Amino acid sequence: MLETKIEMLDIERKLKASYLLPKIDLGYYYLSEPSYFDNFRREDYKIGLNFTLPIFLRKERGALNLTKLKLQDTKFELQQEQLQIKNKIDAQLTEIASLKIQLNLLESLVKDYQTILG
Repeated sequence: MLETKIEMLDIERKLKASYLLPKIDLGYYYLSEPSYFDNFRREDYKIGLNFTLPIFLRKERGALNLTKLKLQDTKFELQQEQLQIKNKIDAQLTEIASLKIQLNLLESLVKDYQTILG
C-alpha cells in the first residue's frame, strides 16, 4: 500500500514539476465555409502561437516542494514499516530458538528423572 502511495506521489511530483515549464499553444482556425472544389488557400486559415512564461512561480514551487516532502515522508513510513516487520520476524526467530533450548532442557530433565526412578 505504501509503495503504491509512493508511486502516486511520484506521479504527482512530476505533474507539479511540469507546471514550472513554459506553455506553448499552437492553433489554427478555418475562417470561411469549406468548399471541396476550391484549392487550398492560405487566406482561409488563421494561425496563432501563444507562449506564456510565468514570472513568479511561488505557488508552483511551493506545491512541488510540498509534494517532495510528502514523498519523502511516505518513503520514511515505508522504511519504518519494513523495519518493524523485520524486528517482529527477528523476535519470533529468537523465541523459537529459546523454545528449542527449553525443549532440550526439559527432555534432559525427563531423561534424568526416568534414570532416577528406574
